[in-house]
Amino acid sequence: MSAFRESKSDDRRFYIFSPTKTLHLKTDSKDDRVAWIEALILARSVYSLRSLSGRVTFVQCDVSISTARLRDRMHQEGLNENLIQDCEQIVLSEFSSYRKQLKRRYEDYLSLFGSCRHNFEVRAAAYVLCMCSRLCTKVTSSRNHLNG
Repeated sequence: MSAFRESKSDDRRFYIFSPTKTLHLKTDSKDDRVAWIEALILARSVYSLRSLSGRVTFVQCDVSISTARLRDRMHQEGLNENLIQDCEQIVLSEFSSYRKQLKRRYEDYLSLFGSCRHNFEVRAAAYVLCMCSRLCTKVTSSRNHLNG
């Protein structure tokens, strides 16, 4: 489905456009058309979420920090080498800890995003099925009315 739109001249008609076809559809009521448009918007949103989630990844990059400036400054102040090495280890340890926390938080957000997307898809599918069921019921009752 490439696009869809409501008719400007008939409040029960709407159109679905694809690269090869245009479907001209008419519902029994204005409310039915609104429900169909909402279902189409929801379906497009689900598709957008799926394509987005496939592109979101944690980029593994070897980020490094330099303690050279800190080391030089500490030498200028006359600190001994053992103290300088201890300070460098503290800085590197803190940086490593921060990177791990950042990665965990990122993974938590991805997990939350995935569960929200799943719940959204389930609700969208249920809504679309409900709409299809309503339409089938109306078509069946219309046929029975015409045949009766």
